[in-house]
Amino acid sequence: MKRVWHGGQALQSLKESVRAYQCLTEANTRLKNQLKAVFRGCGVAVGQQAYATKSREKVIRELRFSAQRERVLRLGAVLDEVTVQRAEALKTMVKYARKNKMYKPLRQIDGIGPIFSAMFISEVGDPRRFRTRSQFWSYAGLAIMTDDTAEYEIKKNGRIVRKDRAAKTRGLVRAYNRTLKYVLKQAAMTLSRSKWRTQYTALLGRSKNANNAQLTLARKLACVMLHIAKTEEKYDVAKVFKAQ
Repeated sequence: MKRVWHGGQALQSLKESVRAYQCLTEANTRLKNQLKAVFRGCGVAVGQQAYATKSREKVIRELRFSAQRERVLRLGAVLDEVTVQRAEALKTMVKYARKNKMYKPLRQIDGIGPIFSAMFISEVGDPRRFRTRSQFWSYAGLAIMTDDTAEYEIKKNGRIVRKDRAAKTRGLVRAYNRTLKYVLKQAAMTLSRSKWRTQYTALLGRSKNANNAQLTLARKLACVMLHIAKTEEKYDVAKVFKAQ
């Protein structure tokens, strides 16, 4: 058995509202894919027109069978309702997140909006439970796995097999937090195209590997968010990148 941290009753309402928003977002994406699949199967390119109610009624005329048009209308009606519920769930999620003292300091960080702030707070809870940044990187799935040639061996019969010992890792675990990793990676990718573009370009010049450069930015962002969540200090990009 392993200990599991739930965060107490104070965060339970925020956690439930975040889960509701995530479920509705997944349902919204799934319905959009199903709508586009109907038109794609008929060789009709509609773009975003299948998602809006007014334009949807126009583009269904290009479908050959009435059953296809009925299918699109039924799926569209469900999509319209899910879109409304998703917007309401977003308002509820932000309302609960605003009550947390970490919300305002986190919102000052570039690339961190109300949605990412709410998700970060719900998943991290008490930032003081992470004593070091390495622990936080491991929890957020930002650690590194390394492979080497010594992980294989040759048996007496000539077969090449993997050794029994596990591959070398630097804090990477299977039980990392998927939501937190999504928040940090998406925010880091946004920053690499805007506010932190200079640093991203410099990282690419050194490693010439986009994945490693984005991982470095995500780790930097994780450290900044964890520090601000602990201290409620005002965000200052000059402190993040002292050379800037």
